[in-house]
Amino acid sequence: MKKIFLILAILILPIRICSAEVVQVSDEVIGTFIARCNEILATENQRFRVEAQERLGIFTLYVGGLGDSATTFFVNDDGTVSKIAVISKNASKTSIELGKLSTAACLHAIGLSETEIRTLMTSTKNPPSLWCPEIERRIFFDDEKSTPGVRFRVIKASDD
Repeated sequence: MKKIFLILAILILPIRICSAEVVQVSDEVIGTFIARCNEILATENQRFRVEAQERLGIFTLYVGGLGDSATTFFVNDDGTVSKIAVISKNASKTSIELGKLSTAACLHAIGLSETEIRTLMTSTKNPPSLWCPEIERRIFFDDEKSTPGVRFRVIKASDD
C-alpha cells in the first residue's frame, strides 16, 4: 500500500499542482531542509526518508514520508525547496496525524516559530496563511487538491 501511495505522490500530485506559480518556501538546499525537519521529527521518534527522486518539468521531486503519509518536496534548479505537498489518507487517523506532524516539521524547517506553526495549523482562514517577519514570507496552505479519500496539503509562500 505504501508503494502505491508513493506512486500517487510522484505521478498524480505533480500533474495536479505543477501548473501553480513557482514559489520558493525556503532558501535552504534540500539536504539541509530535510535535516532541519528531522530535528523536530526526532522528538517524536520519526524521520523523513527520501524514497524516490524524479525530475518533472522545472522541479526535481523528492518523495518520502512517515508511515501512510507521504511528503513531496518540489526542488528547483538551485537545489532549494519551492513548495511542499503533504499527502495523507482521510480514512486513517494515523495517516492524518503523521501528515500533521510532517506539516509541522516542514514549517519548522522553513523557519516558523512554534507559535506561528500553531497559529497557521489551527487557522480557519481560507486559505490558511500567515506573514512571517523572520523569513519575510507569507506561508499559506493550498488544500484545494484534496479528494474524499486523500488529503493534499500544499505548503507555498509569497512575498506579499
